[in-house]
Amino acid sequence: MLTEQVGQEENKPQPYTLNITTKSPFAYQIKKCTDILDLKTDVLRIVGRGNSIPRCLALVAEINNVYGTSVKIQAVTFSDTYGQDIDEFSYEEGAVSGVAFRVARVPLLVA
Repeated sequence: MLTEQVGQEENKPQPYTLNITTKSPFAYQIKKCTDILDLKTDVLRIVGRGNSIPRCLALVAEINNVYGTSVKIQAVTFSDTYGQDIDEFSYEEGAVSGVAFRVARVPLLVA
């Protein structure tokens, strides 16, 4: 029974992950998402951290406008912590918020 579960997990398709930044043009990011959903996979994971969260939300809203009811969107919020050495005696920690969306195409029912 354990081997059946492991086998099912291996065959499960892994979603493409697209990390959204504020540096890339918004139109390019929309095109990238639609190309991935149309040509490569049925599941896309879109992640935005910190300053890119509003852009990530706008991108998912635009995908919802383009695909309508043919996609299902799920959202998750998270907070990451990071640390860095300032010098040999100092260490700095911080946190950054983020949001991740799972966009999946809904199979069409053929009558």
